[in-house]
Amino acid sequence: MKRAEYMLTLYDIDINNEQYTMHDTAFLMEQLALREELACIETSEQAEEALALFSSGLAKTIKSYLQEMEKQLNEEQWVKAADTVRKLRFLDKLQQQVEQLEERLFNRF
Repeated sequence: MKRAEYMLTLYDIDINNEQYTMHDTAFLMEQLALREELACIETSEQAEEALALFSSGLAKTIKSYLQEMEKQLNEEQWVKAADTVRKLRFLDKLQQQVEQLEERLFNRF
């Protein structure tokens, strides 16, 4: 992702402007739903299994966005690639939350 961010700055694309992603309501709704689901997992009776499934799904989503970003960069679709990088940042933060929850669950037992 760092390489993509660098390439976009070469084309004067401001990837730090997250307002653009905020206009993608479908993506934001998906993020809210995923974060709600993650919050429910922590209190679930089968938290470890649920977290493993959630983590697997998230990994697939991230992989899909990474492939999309690579394609956009190869096709010089800079604005679309920047939007995808911003979305990947959201997903990266969610992945960090998954890892934190994993750690908390591990420490519980």
